[in-house]
Amino acid sequence: TQNKMLQIKAERNIFGQLVVLSVEHNIDLQVTLSYPLGPVPYALATADGMPAKTDKSKLLHHLESCIEPVTAPASEAVAQVIDGNASLYVLSPVPDNFQGVAETVFDRLPKSARVDFVTDTYKDISIKSFERKRRGTSEKLLISGPKTKTPKDWKAFMSNAENKAQLIKLLFSEWQKDSYAKRLQGRDLYYAISDKCYRLTSIDGNTVEVRSVDALATSQEEADTRIILHCLHICETVPTTTQIIVRSPDTDVLVLLLKYAQQIGPVILFDTGTSDKRRLLNVKQIIEVKGSDLCSVLPALHCFTGCDTVSSFVRRGKITPLKTLQKYSDFIQVFECLGKHENCSDALVDDLEKFVCRMYGKPSYTSVNKLRYDSFSKNYQGKSGQVLSAFDGIDLSLLPPCRTSLEMHARRANYQAFIWCHAHEQFPNVPSPEGHGWKVDDDGSFDFDWTAGKIVPQELIDILCEDATGEEEEEEDEDFATEADALMDVVYEDDSDED
Repeated sequence: TQNKMLQIKAERNIFGQLVVLSVEHNIDLQVTLSYPLGPVPYALATADGMPAKTDKSKLLHHLESCIEPVTAPASEAVAQVIDGNASLYVLSPVPDNFQGVAETVFDRLPKSARVDFVTDTYKDISIKSFERKRRGTSEKLLISGPKTKTPKDWKAFMSNAENKAQLIKLLFSEWQKDSYAKRLQGRDLYYAISDKCYRLTSIDGNTVEVRSVDALATSQEEADTRIILHCLHICETVPTTTQIIVRSPDTDVLVLLLKYAQQIGPVILFDTGTSDKRRLLNVKQIIEVKGSDLCSVLPALHCFTGCDTVSSFVRRGKITPLKTLQKYSDFIQVFECLGKHENCSDALVDDLEKFVCRMYGKPSYTSVNKLRYDSFSKNYQGKSGQVLSAFDGIDLSLLPPCRTSLEMHARRANYQAFIWCHAHEQFPNVPSPEGHGWKVDDDGSFDFDWTAGKIVPQELIDILCEDATGEEEEEEDEDFATEADALMDVVYEDDSDED
């Protein structure tokens, strides 16, 4: 939109002015560039403060390109795990009322002897709130009962967490009714809802029996990780010859299956895509081609290069980091450490910093600050050291993040990887996100803590104060004075958070 373009232009203008001020006041430019120089690190975030995103599906497509899809086995030899939220989101056509929704979704479940319908848990305070905000939300619709009319805009309805929670509760209530008994006869339906799981079945075809499954109760928030729990439970409770099919469109689920495949069982298949693009991928065949060591650290790499809760590196994508890891395979040991412990050590950040330099195509560098300065000098400085006149066109997002911003990014990636590394546990001991790359806002929600320390050097803060408060600014400096005022608000707000 035009407003966003104006915002980006304003941010770039501030950065250009800061660079020029550094040069004019003989402040070491290398020192200046070791700071974010903005309220967010533009290599990791957008100008409006949202985390930078990348196309996760490119990783899925890359992984599947090394194998051929397989044909579906006979249903009696299969247990199926369904990403419930995904199946609800793509529902089409949408019936006129929610009773019809319940009927339609149930009838589309696989006919296997065991089906696990796995859903998210929706918490009011969550690190996923940024992703939900990015995707947009709609008003809450009160579902008073199965006869409630469905909304015209189904996808908008599904963008509201409360709506999804109501729908999941209604489906569970409907599927317990005896009218479903005949269709449940001879089958086991495991329904994950909130932090509980229930087994629905019918012995006589007349009544539905509902039992709590304590082994699948969990504090895991995401369906992605709960799917791993369900796969492991299937391995423990069904014949060893049973094949497991996991139905999901999500790249996160595939990388988790690649990590846990050895624990899950002899054959695990990933069912993804829609219509004529639907395909069945043998997870262990991908491991055979890509290597077990690489596949075991893919969740950690996926976190570090951008997932729903962690920002990506602008224009780095998914394939460049993966190819970098394949080329410099000694970094596999580094990503084995990411998420292994709840805290991200300085030594781990050092190693990740070296990986980022390679990811930006500079394997001889070990410091992102040095790479950041040299890249800037190459593109925006003349031979005599002066900054080129077109400073307002500088795009800071093309430079790597500074070390202090990278450190906070590494903490967030480590936190999410820690959750994924404990996907096999019912009640993992996960710490609060605060201090792990997030901070707590006044309303109690979690917000990104973008950088450790100040966003500009003190010398520039002093200069900005003078420019913002001086009484004899020239007319051409008035806009920057306003911008400086705004930037100073951010500077001092950050300082107060640290006290």
